[in-house]
Amino acid sequence: MMIRLKYKDFEFPQNPAAISVEKSKDISERSLPSAGSAVEEIAEKAAKITVSGKFYGRQSDEAAAKLTALHDDPGAGALILPDGEFFSAYFSYIRINRNAAENSVEYELGFTENICGKTYKRKRMFVFAESGENCFDIAAANSVKIEKIMELNGFKTPFELSEGQRVRIK
Repeated sequence: MMIRLKYKDFEFPQNPAAISVEKSKDISERSLPSAGSAVEEIAEKAAKITVSGKFYGRQSDEAAAKLTALHDDPGAGALILPDGEFFSAYFSYIRINRNAAENSVEYELGFTENICGKTYKRKRMFVFAESGENCFDIAAANSVKIEKIMELNGFKTPFELSEGQRVRIK
């Protein structure tokens, strides 16, 4: 069963015509001599949610006024999409167009996910050694015990790394 879009205490009289959710990550890519390149995920960015639609009839101006007041209300709030997906989000922008001939109000709203306090878990199983790095450096940078790195990679000494070498960390 589809529910109606809701932000903070405002439940939309009917669902928007369009809902867009954009999620992205910061990705790091660096060249490695004789190994091509290394790519890794750095951080998850805040989702951007855009909704657009129209309100019709006598209540259209009232609904637009409530949305404008919500935009001016500081702080993040609960954003519940019709499919049940939940975000803690800031109301980042509002665009309102009134059409007197149609007795309607067209709207476009933007929300930005509040990711404060949300941690991004790295799921890397390996890293690529940089110039001059040894197993001690890699262990410290990745919160892994040196013994674990030595065992996973079959290293005899912690200093036998070459630049660009793939090193398992988990």
